[in-house]
Amino acid sequence: MMKKTVLAIMFLLPFAGYAQKIQTEIGVYGGGSVFHYLSSQLVYDKQFASIKTEAKAGAGWTGGADLAWIFLTAEETKDRFFLNSASVFFSPSWIGRSYKISQNGKDYDFFMSFLGLEAGARAKFLKIFTAGIGGFIHLPISSPKILDKTVSKEHFKSEIGILLEAGAAIPLFDEFELFGGLNFKLSLTKFYENKTLSSMNLLDNINDTGPQSMMSEILWLKAGIKMKVDF
Repeated sequence: MMKKTVLAIMFLLPFAGYAQKIQTEIGVYGGGSVFHYLSSQLVYDKQFASIKTEAKAGAGWTGGADLAWIFLTAEETKDRFFLNSASVFFSPSWIGRSYKISQNGKDYDFFMSFLGLEAGARAKFLKIFTAGIGGFIHLPISSPKILDKTVSKEHFKSEIGILLEAGAAIPLFDEFELFGGLNFKLSLTKFYENKTLSSMNLLDNINDTGPQSMMSEILWLKAGIKMKVDF
């Protein structure tokens, strides 16, 4: 038993030494968004039905945490190519977005909330500027009413896509930074799909409408404060 313990410690020592060099950044942020989304709707007009696809704009809010592990520091990069540091990040968030659905020439609002998870790589250059790339998933956590009809949860899917970010991090005190910037998300999946509209209970199929599918691209403006922690 003692021999196994010694071997385990010897195996872990190099990793422990490396881990001591890793800086961790912990931050909280909030922000707002404008987004563009495609909405395909099934439109009934007397005996006829047709598919109508519209591009619409909406607005939303977000708040969350930002956790980053710096694996490349300024001492190691020696500011080559103006690069000061590189890190991997993970960011959980709470998201709310407002959408519009058209019916008989009128727009109706409905609200959705998501649990967001982001992960990727981020670089800092020229002392204050940051840029990153990664992926995201938005998990729907609400079943809203659309056109006053409660829609089944099974029709709401997870949004999965790619993200790009650009911003700045300005030192505030020795261990704190103010950070902010733009975050662009392009969804590769539909977050809502209901081809049969079976859950919409469409009256008598006369002059009625219902959304079949929705997918979005989102531009966030975020700002927050971050603290550096050494382990």
